Amino acid sequence: SLKQKRIKSEKTLVQLLKKGDVQAFEILYEKYFPPVFYFLLKYLKDKIEAEEIVQCLFLKIWEKRQTLNEELSFSSFLFRIAVNDIYNHIK
Repeated sequence: SLKQKRIKSEKTLVQLLKKGDVQAFEILYEKYFPPVFYFLLKYLKDKIEAEEIVQCLFLKIWEKRQTLNEELSFSSFLFRIAVNDIYNHIK
């Protein structure tokens, strides 16, 4: 299982993700889905909406994985996208 694998650094995971590594994507998803979900839920007050936005966010990341910058904080990048999604959702 993924949890039995040694924990890789965020930078390494992003490098693997850029190459299309599905397991790296799954590890990042498992790690960041909960905090991003609860962040969105705090603002949207709707579990289904928050979940849908996080799913879309990760889909965007998978689709644009080759453009990711492994030198930047992946979590900061995720939360920046989440904030933009909240603004777009409110509009």
